[in-house]
Amino acid sequence: MNEIRPGAGNHGTYRIFDIGLSSNVPLAGLPMSSSDSADWVFDLRCEPIPEQGWDWIHDWADERGGTQLSCARRGDDYLLRFPGTADFRMDFTENFIEAYAAPDTPHSTLVHRLLDQVVPRVLFHSGRLVVHASAVAVGEGRSVAFLGASGRGKSTLAAGYWRTEAPVITDDCLLVQAVGSGFEVIPAYPALRLWADTLSWLELDRRVPATTMLDSGKTRLELNPKPQKHVATRLCAAFLLGDPAMAPADHVVVEPLGGNQAMMALIESAFALDVVSRESIRRNFALVGTLARSGLPLFTLNFPRQYDMLAGVRSTVQEVVRGCGEVV
Repeated sequence: MNEIRPGAGNHGTYRIFDIGLSSNVPLAGLPMSSSDSADWVFDLRCEPIPEQGWDWIHDWADERGGTQLSCARRGDDYLLRFPGTADFRMDFTENFIEAYAAPDTPHSTLVHRLLDQVVPRVLFHSGRLVVHASAVAVGEGRSVAFLGASGRGKSTLAAGYWRTEAPVITDDCLLVQAVGSGFEVIPAYPALRLWADTLSWLELDRRVPATTMLDSGKTRLELNPKPQKHVATRLCAAFLLGDPAMAPADHVVVEPLGGNQAMMALIESAFALDVVSRESIRRNFALVGTLARSGLPLFTLNFPRQYDMLAGVRSTVQEVVRGCGEVV
């Protein structure tokens, strides 16, 4: 077990999305920031975060119906609890995140929770649109995004692109922001988290460094061992992955997505923190609405979850992107 407790390792400022995150413990997988100044500070503490005064407002369920994540509020501060693993307190006045990890929590699990759950929710709550999505490059400076709930195949689809030398922009966390009349996307960091059978079929496990995520059973692949400064790419189109149980038997189906369906799909894909207070709900809908009403091509994408179908999915996506007037 790879345990790193408070006080171990070098303090430094890392880069995630387009912000600087200072940390008192190493954050493997993130590049170091070129600036010493940090937008947010992370501190792993030795003692549990005090329980007093918190109002528990929401639970997120896991695939088995248990509690995956709970959220509490105290004034303008929020507490995210991953049961049996770690607590994270977010102070939006001081731009400060502190955490306490259970004694048997591997350091890789703590970092995974911070980078893939906490920081995206911090940014969304701060007014920036961060969604559950993988994204791949489809041309010079251009990209497409695949949205959807956990288990819909976002990472597997991205890995299929990477196997054919198409650059993977991000696995599960994507920052989308308006630029001129369009949108650009900024990745959290370059990595993939895949199940063992996907790794074996794609033959990726021997090509890149890997760190096993002990809490999920997945393996995290570092796609760029020496990550450079994140570069934004223009978003050409977004595809919402359908429920595998409802997928066609032997072909790929793409349909336009618009109106209320697009709005709800984006809301469900967003890394929301507060889904209870009226003020936060209004802000969340306004933030997502900028993308839903923008005219960005949005589609549903349904296909059999079979590895030999991935090439057909890529071809279909390319045709759709060309139909939107993009050169791929």
